[in-house]
Amino acid sequence: MKSHLLEAYKKKKSEASRGSTSQAEERVDPTSEEHVDLSLEEPVNPPPVELPKEKKRKSFSGGDKHPKKKKTSSSTEVNTEAGTSQPDVEVSSFIAQPVTSTTVAFFQHFIPPLDVPVVSSASDKKITEALASNFLQAREVAHSSKRSLNDVMAKHDKLMKEIEEVRGASDAEKRSLEQKLTDSEASIIRLQEEMKKAGEEAEEKIKRAQEEAEASWEKRKADFLKSDEFDRLCSTRALSFFQQGFDGCLAQIRDNGYSEAEHPFSFLDVLKSLEALPDDGEAGLSGAKN
Repeated sequence: MKSHLLEAYKKKKSEASRGSTSQAEERVDPTSEEHVDLSLEEPVNPPPVELPKEKKRKSFSGGDKHPKKKKTSSSTEVNTEAGTSQPDVEVSSFIAQPVTSTTVAFFQHFIPPLDVPVVSSASDKKITEALASNFLQAREVAHSSKRSLNDVMAKHDKLMKEIEEVRGASDAEKRSLEQKLTDSEASIIRLQEEMKKAGEEAEEKIKRAQEEAEASWEKRKADFLKSDEFDRLCSTRALSFFQQGFDGCLAQIRDNGYSEAEHPFSFLDVLKSLEALPDDGEAGLSGAKN
């Protein structure tokens, strides 16, 4: 693009130098002014300017990276006879006074090959309007894309903030649950230790209670054996045994044919037999002698 602009500028510069020469001749022959002005005017819609192949190759290859700058003369010349300044009409602008050939040559490097005939046949006004429309449309698309991007970024920031909040709440809840779990495990361990200790204490109490119960039973047993109640019970039981034995003997006598009518048992008396029984001390001594 830069090389083409430089070429167009050089071309206009050469035309301007030729125009300066013609103006110098005009001072000698004033009648040639009208002819010079007409020769400098460009048609409204000239045919498309085709660059030479050599220049196109230079434009595609980039041309000289550091082209030599030429000093330009002033765009106006002072007319000493009229006392006014006359602008150089050959030096054009793409914005203020676009020239068709230069504009077309400029846009030929930015449009597809199929659009070259359309641009070449169009006027400067149409090209400028199309360019302005495309620029405005591109600007609107850029603004719309920027707004959409800002909305998306705002939503993204909001979502990221919500995610951070949820993540923070989740982390806090997780830490709380971990703390509760740790406390529960500590409580379980403490309860197990307490249960173990309580079981040991209960076993010890049960063992001690059993020992105390056995000792108490042995003591009550010894006291009961030494008590008068035990002696009375033993006497009652012994009397019952003696009575049953005595009655049994009488029954056996009767069974053997000794009836009480024929042979009265007046000599048999239970009371005499009981009185004849020895005391406990005498019975022990007699048993020891035997």
